[in-house]
Order: sequence, then C-alpha cells, then structure tokens
Amino acid sequence: SVDLGPNISLACGADTTIFPQCIGATPPYTYLWNTGAVDSFLLVDSSSVYSVNVIDSNGCSSNDNISITVSSSPSVSLGIDLIIPCGSNTLVDPVVSGGSFPYTYLWNTLQTDSVLALDTGVYYLTVTDNFGCLGVDTLEISYDVPPSVSLGMDLIIPCGSNTLVDPVVSG
Repeated sequence: SVDLGPNISLACGADTTIFPQCIGATPPYTYLWNTGAVDSFLLVDSSSVYSVNVIDSNGCSSNDNISITVSSSPSVSLGIDLIIPCGSNTLVDPVVSGGSFPYTYLWNTLQTDSVLALDTGVYYLTVTDNFGCLGVDTLEISYDVPPSVSLGMDLIIPCGSNTLVDPVVSG
C-alpha cells in the first residue's frame, strides 16, 4: 500500500514536498503522479488534489491521494477614490477578504486601526494575515472644488439707472 499522509494546508507562497510511504512492497518502485511526474517525490505549491500510483518490482500497484490547500493572500479594497466637501473628513472602512484571520493593518500614516477618519491625501493600507501574507490598496481623497462666481467686469452706470448683471457660476 502507499500513503501520502494527511491533507495539508499551506500559507500563501509556501510549498511542500510530498513523499509517498510504500508499505509491504518490493523495491524498486515506479511512480506516476496525476501531474505526469515520475519522481519518488512531488514538490507542490498550489491548491489541488494530488495522487500517485506506485508499482513495485513485482508489478503490484497501489495509489493514494492528498489534498493540498494553499491559502490566498488577503484582498484589500478601500473603494474608489473620493471627493469630499472642503474642510471635512470621511470614515474609511476597508473590505478585507481571503488570507487567514487575524489581520493586522498598517497605513502609510503609521496608524494600525482598521477604520480611520481621513481628510485629503493619498493613503496606502497594507493588511497582513496570520501567515504573513500581504494585501495592499491605495485611496486618494481630495476636496470638492467650491464653485466660483463671476459678475463680470466692474461697471460704471449713470446715477438713477439700472443694469442687468448675469453672474457666471463655474465648478
């Protein structure tokens, strides 16, 4: 019989080597993995079910499979860039998914809270998961440009008369 051992969970970016244990067989062995590899071991770095068929020198065969799960890096979303009223701030609550809880937060302002009240500027948030895997997003916040009003050129009008002024508002 052949045994690949228990299923394995890995951190993002990690890999592992699978070595089949052959029990009650006569060496030498021939290996055929479901990946097409024929080595006596298999280096894996992605989530999948891996299986091996081992044939001993007498032509007897056995197979086993193992599930490898590689966690993803956290995904971070600060949303779309924002325009806020002049002189104000806005509460930014990132959406984090994937990776492995718990998460730690580090803003380019060196703050470590997950939710911040921010005014204008460019902000970067790095989220680190339990395995040390990173997710990053950027947000730019700018102030709304207040409207400007133009009444046109200064006018001199005769005493006692009226004139019509048509203001031009922009922004």
